[in-house]
Amino acid sequence: MAMIDELVDAVARAAQLPSIQAAQAVDGMLRFLGARLPSPLFGELQARLQAAPMPPGGPAGSRPPPASP
Repeated sequence: MAMIDELVDAVARAAQLPSIQAAQAVDGMLRFLGARLPSPLFGELQARLQAAPMPPGGPAGSRPPPASP
């Protein structure tokens, strides 16, 4: 089980929500963090959670790729 799935399960249990609502809550949290964290830090978070790519318009789609040196 991917860590993102564990996070959704934990949110569902803690908030006593159906898993679909917990997944929506986690998605909202990731969008919030993606909009506020520096790109490298958010990328690290996504990699560690093994999150699926965000849909267009989400944090991953709204940030330009890092500049090459």
